[in-house]
Amino acid sequence: MIIFHAYPSYLPGGFAGVDIFFVISGFLITSIIIREYKLEEFKILEFWKRRIKRILPALLIMTFSVLFLSYLFIYKNEHNQIGRDSLSALFSSANIYLWTLTRNYWGPQPESSMFLHTWSLSLEEQFYLIFPLVIILFLRKYPKQLPKVILIFTSLGYLLYALLSTDHPRASFYLLPCRYWEIGIGSSIALYHNHFNSIRKVIPALYCKAISWVGLLLILIGYLWLDESRSLGWGLILPTSGTAIFIVFANKNSFSNLILSSKPFVFTGKISYSLYLWHWPIIQFTKHFNSPFIVSFIALCIIAFLSYKFIETPIRKNRHSLSIIAVSFLSCTCFSIYLSHNKSFYDTSIFEVTTWKGFRYDIAPTQAEWNEKIKSRMHGIKIIERPKSDNQALKTGGIITNKNPESQYPRFIVMGDSHALMWSSVIDEIGYELNATTIFMGMDATFPFIRDFSTKQTNEESVELLYDLRRVESIISGNCVVILCTKWSWNWRHQQSAKEMIDFIENERSHTIIIEQPPELFFGDKNSAQYLSFLNLEPINTTHHFIKAGNTSDYKKGLDAINKLTGSSKNCSVIRTKDIFLNKKGLVRVLDGEKILYIDDDHLSDAGARLLKQRIMSSLKSFSLDQ
Repeated sequence: MIIFHAYPSYLPGGFAGVDIFFVISGFLITSIIIREYKLEEFKILEFWKRRIKRILPALLIMTFSVLFLSYLFIYKNEHNQIGRDSLSALFSSANIYLWTLTRNYWGPQPESSMFLHTWSLSLEEQFYLIFPLVIILFLRKYPKQLPKVILIFTSLGYLLYALLSTDHPRASFYLLPCRYWEIGIGSSIALYHNHFNSIRKVIPALYCKAISWVGLLLILIGYLWLDESRSLGWGLILPTSGTAIFIVFANKNSFSNLILSSKPFVFTGKISYSLYLWHWPIIQFTKHFNSPFIVSFIALCIIAFLSYKFIETPIRKNRHSLSIIAVSFLSCTCFSIYLSHNKSFYDTSIFEVTTWKGFRYDIAPTQAEWNEKIKSRMHGIKIIERPKSDNQALKTGGIITNKNPESQYPRFIVMGDSHALMWSSVIDEIGYELNATTIFMGMDATFPFIRDFSTKQTNEESVELLYDLRRVESIISGNCVVILCTKWSWNWRHQQSAKEMIDFIENERSHTIIIEQPPELFFGDKNSAQYLSFLNLEPINTTHHFIKAGNTSDYKKGLDAINKLTGSSKNCSVIRTKDIFLNKKGLVRVLDGEKILYIDDDHLSDAGARLLKQRIMSSLKSFSLDQ
């Protein structure tokens, strides 16, 4: 897992370590419960106490450390989210919480969470809470049926996982019912332990050793062959079945078992829990401080050892440990609540007020109310609202700010997502100056390309269908130039859809202009003015300031997609932006004196968009009917 999170390309299937852990955990926990029950020593409260002592002390230390370091060094606007993330980890609901985040387009995404890795821990804790109750109930009432019932639930769990993995992959990844099949494999091995012992007795020892090596080979294949595209579906059968085979057929004298029982492996196993707990926060802080990975890895090993030596081991032996854990839990909870509700912002008065005019040109029938994440991202930015007269723009065929049927220019129609809104104010001014009919058909957070090219009217109340219909109608009217704008660093994935739209425009005897996406900034979906203040960047007269670019790989793929689209159509041209914002060192121009050129990591402010006004005007002028 550590290698996978640090260098995914080196071990693409490293995430399967969690799946292997689930199998082992199911086997160990079930074995413990069965053994203690047979000895009449099992007590559910004692079981839960042991789990609390095993899991919470190191988790609480890690949580408090992350909260404290974040409070001191992390961007203020992220404190609320870090507080909420930590609460989900503390209350064993991180898997459910992270699943809900994936369902919100504008919300924070799990990958940015300091507590992303605690989803598996929460899932395990949910298992520890429910499973002992179920297994004890069956042991008392229907002991002979228990193995069959566990086997049935394991099979049903895999069926649920397989059914949801295609259409609801995040649910199948995060939720206990979809993951129980892995834990159930381990439980089934424990419950059918006598049967497997009988099988091993009739198979020669050499064959058992060979079969155990097959199990390890399946695990290794899983690590090397699996990746994100193969991780959901049947692919996880490889590492989980390999683990099951190894548990069943490995014996104390096998070479593979001797390797895993060697001191280095045993020591790594002892500190593995702390290694897992600390590795993700350390990776995140490494990115924040730009530290070399080797330094972080050494720090991780030292912290994991100290955690095992001075936190995990002493707490398990301390009679008063539950009281200590309770006080620590309460302290972490209070700290988390404070961060999750503490709203504070940086002073940005040294900059000019940043303006965003995109909302004024959004033709969405209803503009969604902002959640806390968006409010934070737009804090201090001057927003130009859409006039109420344009609230029905989608039904009426777009926002038309200048209408001149006698113009010497064709109709200019702006289409796309929020990046179309970004350029709309500048294009609006150009339309007035050229006295050309200008129509705005951009919509925030919507697929930018036309999917349905039919003109058939529909009674369905679907914004997407109506959006496609109105765009098609505007294009088939002819005599137009479509200005297509989108976030190409994402939509290079939909290059074929873009080509189909461009071909359709060309077939209707019209032209497409693609405005190249400006480079992205390194800090992600954050308020630029706030983050520049966090970086202590101060304006100096009319000097240009540059900072690091972000998402450079996908940005390059977006530029390549644009080049292919313009190269394959004679009626498609491009307006370049990269040279305006990116210097020779690969840094992005973000400040002109006191003017901030971006509102976040990928959207230009009004001041930033204006840098391209003359270039856009020159391109549109070339379509004069007089010429």
